[in-house]
Amino acid sequence: MMGNVLREGSLKEILEGTVQDIWKITKDDVLVCQDCEYRYVCFDCRPLSEGAANGKGDYKSAPYPRCTYDPYEGNWNNGLWKLDDNGKPFYEESLKPVIEKYRSQINSS
Repeated sequence: MMGNVLREGSLKEILEGTVQDIWKITKDDVLVCQDCEYRYVCFDCRPLSEGAANGKGDYKSAPYPRCTYDPYEGNWNNGLWKLDDNGKPFYEESLKPVIEKYRSQINSS
């Protein structure tokens, strides 16, 4: 949510404050993305990141939850980025067995 005119003041104040802050966010400000060699060529969605963060961290720096790349290991498609209860990112690999099964089916056909 960017602001509430009824509680926080005028639309002008919200547009000049919160909205300007959001427009200035770059991948250099986003956890995990800031360490990724692909950060300037991939897609990102701050509202989706906010929803996935579930209040555990700042949506402006929460990793994109649909990213399947782990820049620390250099691996694709083994999991997704999530935030723990302390707002720290971790690469959750519970889908790895399903992904590997799908990969083996593709490779065997």
